Amino acid sequence: MGNNMDRERRKYPRTAVSCPARILDNRRRLLVRGKTVDVSAGGVKILGPVTTAPVAGAQVAVEIELHMPGADKPREILRDATVRRVEAMGDWTSVILEFVKTIEM
Repeated sequence: MGNNMDRERRKYPRTAVSCPARILDNRRRLLVRGKTVDVSAGGVKILGPVTTAPVAGAQVAVEIELHMPGADKPREILRDATVRRVEAMGDWTSVILEFVKTIEM
């Protein structure tokens, strides 16, 4: 039953991918340096040791180093996001972020 609800709630399929990532607060201070667990068009899950724990609902910036096959260097992705969930896992923390929609003009 829970799986159907999860699938209905999820707008975008997730892809398991592990890339270096950082979560920064609105003053560009490091909150989490870790790795992506999975990514979708709507957001990302990052796992890593916490410098300062983010709070659900907070607006943050996320930087992802995307390593593409055959590329000479990683592609840097910077997106604004909202913290949806924070789960402590011992010394590490899982942070689920929803990308902020950008308005095309």
